[in-house]
This record gives sequence, C-alpha cells and structure tokens, in this order.
Amino acid sequence: MEEKGQCQVLYADESGFCLQPCLPYLWQEKGQTVKLPAQAHSRRLNVLSFLRHDSQVWSFSTQQTVTTEYFIASVEALLPHLDRPTVVVLDNASVHRARAVQEKRRECKRNDVSARETT
Repeated sequence: MEEKGQCQVLYADESGFCLQPCLPYLWQEKGQTVKLPAQAHSRRLNVLSFLRHDSQVWSFSTQQTVTTEYFIASVEALLPHLDRPTVVVLDNASVHRARAVQEKRRECKRNDVSARETT
C-alpha cells in the first residue's frame, strides 16, 4: 500500500542522550583502575522520533521522562503533518501499550483518524 502511495509507514521510538557516561563494566588489566572524565550532574535529553522510509523525521525532545502523556501529545502534534493514511510501527514499550494510548486510538478511529493494530 505504501509503494502505491495509498498510505505511509512511520517507525517510532524513543532514545536518550546524556553527557555522563554509563559504563556498567569495562575491560581493564588486572590491578589497573581505568578512570574516565565525566560531566557532573548532566541532564538527560529524551527524544521521541517518527521516521519515514525517505528519511523524513519528526522529533520531539524533552528533559523529562517520556511518559504516556508525552507520547500522546507528540502523536497529536504530528497529526497535522500527515497528508495520507499512516501506519505507525511501535515496539512493545509500556508507553505504547498504555490504556490511555489505547483509548486515544479508539478516539482517533471514532473521529475517522485511522489507526490499525498489527501483531
């Protein structure tokens, strides 16, 4: 359907960036201590992005946690930029499966904003 121009597919995911490194383990010589410089009290930047196959990207960033409410607000901000039926591919993150997201999908369907679930 996408190849025929009947819909578009967006791939969505969240990621975070921080100047403070996270190294749960590190290889080093026995008896040697490896030290890395780190930025103290670094704020994390969280990004939620929607990627289309032609590399068009819509991104939403926050220094807060990406919550269900933030996810829904980002989808609502994206809607005016969509010019044809759209399938959004999501992973199994809890914010994607939350009750509020499911209700938003039902609301979109009632208002003729298409939403389809795939397995």
